[in-house]
Amino acid sequence: MAHSILITDPLDGARDHEPVVFTVKAELGEPLWWARDDAGNKVLCQRLERDIVVGESRFVACISFIGSCRLTLEAPCDAASEMPAGIAQLEGREADCFVRLDTGAFDLELCSGTAEGLGSSKWGIRHFKALSDGVELLPSGNNAIGGFYGPFFTPENGLINPPEHTTVRIETLEQGPVLHHYRMHGVIPDGLLEELKGKHFAIDWMFTYGTPFFQRRYVVDPFQTVINGRSVTDKITVGDEFEAARANWSSTVSRPLAARATGRAIPMRATSSTWSPTPWPIRQTRARSSRNSVPTCRTSNPPTGTSTGGCSAPGRACSARPNCASGWRRCAPALMRRPISATGHGSLRTSPSTSPPSPRNHLPGAR
Repeated sequence: MAHSILITDPLDGARDHEPVVFTVKAELGEPLWWARDDAGNKVLCQRLERDIVVGESRFVACISFIGSCRLTLEAPCDAASEMPAGIAQLEGREADCFVRLDTGAFDLELCSGTAEGLGSSKWGIRHFKALSDGVELLPSGNNAIGGFYGPFFTPENGLINPPEHTTVRIETLEQGPVLHHYRMHGVIPDGLLEELKGKHFAIDWMFTYGTPFFQRRYVVDPFQTVINGRSVTDKITVGDEFEAARANWSSTVSRPLAARATGRAIPMRATSSTWSPTPWPIRQTRARSSRNSVPTCRTSNPPTGTSTGGCSAPGRACSARPNCASGWRRCAPALMRRPISATGHGSLRTSPSTSPPSPRNHLPGAR
């Protein structure tokens, strides 16, 4: 029996290898299936192994379309004989490399960290290159994308080593040609403030085939403290750090790019979190061949990808004070994304009832 899924997009514009999660009312045992879109093209679908529901099967597929698209799930895919295109694993370059991936859009290396207090000992993405232009943002591996700092790495807390200067345990949640989903588990180093001691964190990283962005989500134990005279409750500062672009742009001398964003931490134990691979609202972020890739107004990017996109209101001063979600939306309303909906014999699921709500973004300046 063929299963039909209608996918509709509430936003204008084209979707480029958009990861879509859908559910069919049948228990399908094969890990890979072929679907066919409206134009008759074959689309590879990967069955998800997490959060299994009796009588149902969940799949993820990367689809390019405008407006709407109907998928018809037809038959299993024999990966051994058909060898479908998908995410490939490469040999890592760093000693603490957990996995290096060719996603079809990026060549990236995810590391677990060595806690030696150096830039080259951080956990996170320590090599990142867009295959479209070949520009490596971290050529030496002496920095990382993904670390978070405030309120833990602050003068009030003694400027003790930030969370990124520890080691993490990385768990593989999904691994296939369409989706790789990893979860980091770590403990934040204790500082001077008692209320910030013994905090755990977890970070989900999701990479999908051909998609020009990736997704991530931070979950931190609940906390409340005062930093610089202001109350801070379950908020963290995420920092994506890149190396200088001198080796990539010979026509200019560039300083290192450093993007910062803030997000609300989920008030739950990081070790017990469950999560859908496609949270909403979400901001896509893309790697571009632009020297001026940091937003030009006083806004930041949500902690859901690599900070290389531009602000939708360049040159305009943001009237909102930092850490104000509504101010970020006023300054860059076009960057907010809404969920794609699906109807038919299958349904799109972006937030199962067993999952916690997506964190709210509190943004002043890496789907």
